[in-house]
Amino acid sequence: MSSGQGVIKQPPAVRAVVERRSKPRVCVPFPVIVRGVDDSGKAFRCATVVDNTSAGGLYVRLMPCVKDGTLLDITLRLSSARAGGGTTRVVTPGVVVRSETIVGGACGVAVAFIRRSCR
Repeated sequence: MSSGQGVIKQPPAVRAVVERRSKPRVCVPFPVIVRGVDDSGKAFRCATVVDNTSAGGLYVRLMPCVKDGTLLDITLRLSSARAGGGTTRVVTPGVVVRSETIVGGACGVAVAFIRRSCR
């Protein structure tokens, strides 16, 4: 047999996408205020909306970029469906577990909640 004949080439392996999150995500743009120190050491306060959130953390886009491991103060407002009710605020410190530069100079930031309290 000459070189290459009779050899069945296998297609490249297909990588299975495995969900690593232990808690389901909710993709609702809740308003959030993020306070912390950016990657240049300057304190900031940024009002934005979350891309997605769960019981364990959230993903948000910020204009000041932050480094992995940075501690942030998060105030997340959840709308209330009760008649005459206000909003529930979730106030929690969080730690940046992933930070990535995205288009336009913004920073995509994954934050793990350290503890939560509702007010």
